[in-house]
Amino acid sequence: MDIKKLAKKPKLIEVCLDDKEIIEEYGETITFWMKDHLDIMTYFDFYRSQNLSDSSQFQRVLSKILLNKNGEEVLKEDEILPLDITLAILTRINEVLGKSKTRSSTDQVGKQQ
Repeated sequence: MDIKKLAKKPKLIEVCLDDKEIIEEYGETITFWMKDHLDIMTYFDFYRSQNLSDSSQFQRVLSKILLNKNGEEVLKEDEILPLDITLAILTRINEVLGKSKTRSSTDQVGKQQ
């Protein structure tokens, strides 16, 4: 297979925070947009920054991922979100990125015909 066939242009997708606790606390679902696929550096920075004690690095990466419906960053350099929202966002980002992983072309690994 030609590797070019695997190349994709990332698409902007809407992500909803609709957990019961979020709705009870804020009165409605909260939405943000992100790209369905991240460039490799943002992807690595996102996971690496969660393990660092440097919260400013994590905030910079999170700001690159959290977008509005026009694809623009929503957080300014000196802005942060409430902790419960940030944790819900992390969960949703991980779910979206988990769906972006490469899938095997066969049902079982090692069972190619």
